[in-house]
Amino acid sequence: MRTILATAALTITLVICPGALMAESASKLAFTMSATGFVDATPITPQDLDKLLRSRRKVLLFDSRERTEFAVSHIPRAARLDPAVDTNVLVGRVRRRAKGTVFVFYCTSMARSSTIAEWAAEDLKAHGAEAVYVLVKGIIGWANAGLPLVDKRGPTMFVHPFDKSMTKHLKRSDLARFEPPAER
Repeated sequence: MRTILATAALTITLVICPGALMAESASKLAFTMSATGFVDATPITPQDLDKLLRSRRKVLLFDSRERTEFAVSHIPRAARLDPAVDTNVLVGRVRRRAKGTVFVFYCTSMARSSTIAEWAAEDLKAHGAEAVYVLVKGIIGWANAGLPLVDKRGPTMFVHPFDKSMTKHLKRSDLARFEPPAER
């Protein structure tokens, strides 16, 4: 199933973006990805995720962006997850905590996190996960909704938009940062 999904995604990408994925085209594709293709993971809006995080439910929140992106800012309570993670390794690490837990994955726009969530969802649910979600429009959607972000020093307003072409999706492009805050 995973091979079929990856092959389908690559085929769609190459048809939509023939030219070996120019950055601008890839950016548009990633940001406008439709959530209708999900089988095992479910899209969640920034507002619904905010409510979920405020609830008393067990939630594991994973940020599947690169280290620099995470260092610029992330959603409070998020743990960084390497975007190239082997989902079997991920499930192996969290399976004991899966029962009754809600898993949420996010990245910049849904491109990386949706793949991880979709590949891990069936196994996480088999270990008792209550639900597996992907944050709609990723951290950009979260930031545009005015929801809190943090860096290692505390609250921040800045967002790493993956690349310059994604900056246009931020309501306030002046809040785009490509480097984490300096050490004090």
